[in-house]
Amino acid sequence: MKVKQQSVYDPLEGMDEPTGLGTQTKKTIAWVSRHDPLPAQVKALQEKLGDIKIVHINNTYTNYRNVIDAVKALKAMHAIVVLPLSMIAFILDSKEAQGTTWLRAEMQSAHEGRCIDHYKEISNDRHNSVVQVQHQCGMFNPDTDVLMPGETTRHLRFRKFMVLKSIDLITEPFTGGE
Repeated sequence: MKVKQQSVYDPLEGMDEPTGLGTQTKKTIAWVSRHDPLPAQVKALQEKLGDIKIVHINNTYTNYRNVIDAVKALKAMHAIVVLPLSMIAFILDSKEAQGTTWLRAEMQSAHEGRCIDHYKEISNDRHNSVVQVQHQCGMFNPDTDVLMPGETTRHLRFRKFMVLKSIDLITEPFTGGE
């Protein structure tokens, strides 16, 4: 499988290794999302897992098996996924996905109503992406928050990571009378 875009976030990059730690192996975390991890998310993972290396995989997946293969290729024991619920359900039900802890970032609305009127786009050369910066919301914290533009911009704040155990899709035939 060919990886379109992959970035590595090493929170300790450029820092001297503290004495007495020896040669610890960093835990590889797969970050499967179009979006970069927030600083608060990186910190939360460090607090739970210690020395980590986050590999951001920015692909569009049409098959859950390709997601599992990408995570397994990294030998990642943990994977944060932002994918359609049906795809996550297939991943969690797959025997191939066993041995990996699948996580999702729990986000909550920071406030009700429209957050801002416009964005300013700036380049982020390190990750070859465009960052949208808000101008009018006094509650915005770049370490914990994201803005979801749309008809009414949603302002979401990272709370914590949750382990994904199961997703039940309950369906019934469509009869037209609903």
